[in-house]
Amino acid sequence: VMRWTFRTKFNTDIGNILAGDWKVSAPSDLRDPNTYKNILGLRLGRNNIPLRYLDQLDFNSYYRDVAHSTLASSITGASTTLVLTSSGDFDESGSVYIAASSVAESIDTVAYTANTEATATLSGVTGIADSKSAAIDVWQNISFGEPFAFTIHDSVVYFNIPFEDDLAGENIYMDYYQELQEANSDSDELD
Repeated sequence: VMRWTFRTKFNTDIGNILAGDWKVSAPSDLRDPNTYKNILGLRLGRNNIPLRYLDQLDFNSYYRDVAHSTLASSITGASTTLVLTSSGDFDESGSVYIAASSVAESIDTVAYTANTEATATLSGVTGIADSKSAAIDVWQNISFGEPFAFTIHDSVVYFNIPFEDDLAGENIYMDYYQELQEANSDSDELD
């Protein structure tokens, strides 16, 4: 594969870190967003910490014995139930962590007393600090921190550790080869 310098993009801010999150969308112009082969580098925040690539099998080992789902509907601080997309992997009672939905929020630690798997509902919920919309990550048996590795598939970059509160708001930078733009008219400019 020939690689031309005019296809490279450096220091591209691809998103901000949200506490409790574990993924970010790949740039829309990334050449082949289902493989790491066109990613030259991926770094986090002001420390510019480089991340290494893991294949999917190695990556999965970082989430062994971890329950993960997303909110199926929005919640508020007054909510006493959490409806998830799936609750089958969660304990019958205990606590869960709900990721932040903005850089100003922290991870919520929420207790619950019952898990009804048939409706994917955790009930007897206490401790919701911030309102959240649907699709926010919910975790159990997880440690948050600073990722050191990533994988990519289906145009999404996944990190081996969900982000801790202290990293919230920092940028995620990528250096990569961009897809060549198709010339489809006589007025298009070519590199």
